[in-house]
Amino acid sequence: MLFLQQFYKIKCVMILKIEFENFFSIRDKIRIDFRAGNINTALARELSHNVMEWKGVPVLKTVGLFGPNASGKSNILKGFR
Repeated sequence: MLFLQQFYKIKCVMILKIEFENFFSIRDKIRIDFRAGNINTALARELSHNVMEWKGVPVLKTVGLFGPNASGKSNILKGFR
């Protein structure tokens, strides 16, 4: 299931959250959320340059996808297509 927020003035779409279940090697439901959490730590403040505002929602500019070999990373990327 794909959750999209649309910004109609400039015809721009941003994915804020995406969920997968029973997709290739992904059996259980997983969720990837691109919204920035409200973490008040020194490290989070140092990484504040990685957050942007989109329609009043703080969103991460970059994320990382990591894991062992054959863990489904490529299948997650296939789900974005």
